[in-house]
Amino acid sequence: MGIDAAQTKPKTIERHQLFAGHVFFAYVDGRLLASGNKVVTALRRIGHDEECAPGLRLLDQPLGTTTLRAVLGEYRNIFLAHPQFSIRAVINSTKRKLGFDMEVPHNAISYGMLRNELFHSIAEMRVEMECRFPEAYSSQTH
Repeated sequence: MGIDAAQTKPKTIERHQLFAGHVFFAYVDGRLLASGNKVVTALRRIGHDEECAPGLRLLDQPLGTTTLRAVLGEYRNIFLAHPQFSIRAVINSTKRKLGFDMEVPHNAISYGMLRNELFHSIAEMRVEMECRFPEAYSSQTH
């Protein structure tokens, strides 16, 4: 039972998209961005860090004079870790601190494309991890 876009006000759709974006960024932060990241560290220790490599490479892709990692880090700092609950604060800070203007059309397109690639990369990583470590994803308790 999804949202019927034809029957939904644009503001409502925008809020749903914003919420989905927050969930995704919180997931990315917990898996790939956070310092002392336990997922990446654990995979490296057991010699399976190749599962993280595509996502980590995407994070280091350039966006103007900065990287996707820096832009997502700024988003995390402003919107998730120290909530200001304003996408405008993220846009302004990214422009001021990183020199990346998310309102310039080609920047917005580049950012969106990398963000979508990262989403798919993380989804693939999840499937790969479940195939390699099924016991970690089992719903049965031991």
